[in-house]
Amino acid sequence: MVRSLVYMLRNSHIYEVLNYPLYLVGDGSLSDIYRECPLIAIILLWFILFGIGTYTAVLDYQEEKKNVTNKSRLPDIDTSIVDLVAVVMRADGKVTKSELIPVKRFLLRGFGEERARSLLAKLRDTLKEKQITDIRRQCLQVNQNLTYKQKLALLDLFFSIVAAEPLRSTEVKLLLLFAKYTRIDSDDFSMLRGRHFSSSAWQEPLQEEKKEEERVVSTNHLEEAYKVLGLSAGADMSQVKRAYRKLAMRWHPDRFASSTESEIAHASSMFREVTKAYRKICDAAPVA
Repeated sequence: MVRSLVYMLRNSHIYEVLNYPLYLVGDGSLSDIYRECPLIAIILLWFILFGIGTYTAVLDYQEEKKNVTNKSRLPDIDTSIVDLVAVVMRADGKVTKSELIPVKRFLLRGFGEERARSLLAKLRDTLKEKQITDIRRQCLQVNQNLTYKQKLALLDLFFSIVAAEPLRSTEVKLLLLFAKYTRIDSDDFSMLRGRHFSSSAWQEPLQEEKKEEERVVSTNHLEEAYKVLGLSAGADMSQVKRAYRKLAMRWHPDRFASSTESEIAHASSMFREVTKAYRKICDAAPVA
């Protein structure tokens, strides 16, 4: 019944919709039927509204499904390769001619002169216009369209690109991520990495990044220690010692022996915090 209503609505047969009860009860006067049985008019109205709502919902669903499909459609394999090359070239924050040399060599050898020229033009456009922050869709295309040997060749190209300039931690992480998404075996990854970098050279950017993070954290903690003592960061040690003695005397638990338990607990906590801040500053101070 609803399907018939929707079909008639889609074909704009409004008169047929209004006379739909006649199809159910046979010949007769529509006005007589409505007058004798107003319930039919109510049911008809309900079916009309329900049919319109159902049809609208179906159209909305189909449009939404179409939009989602368009958004989630994977790029073709050529576009995916170009996108990945662009991401690797940008990983150190700049694009140089030295990085383009292995790319041209790879495209000429793998795709021929005419197709390589087209892909290079697409690469230039991608570097200018596209900002790619997630490579999973491109890697999915690589998995679906390239053999394992071809994926290794693509990874070797990426090593050649990042080897053209001093290695950065962002490049190391990107290549590790590509290997993860494309399911490159760890032994094969190490073999290709060994063609371009020693183990120590490969690990150095990550170690430097870790040291920098630790330095930033240490600096933040040190600044917090100065604040605990009521000082500005970089105050000399004589100021630090005076501030510490003053606060240590103020919050020493012995001064709160006759106080309530909560006051004693608070004083003990403050005394520990002041002492910890003082020690942190002393540890960071240069040896005289």
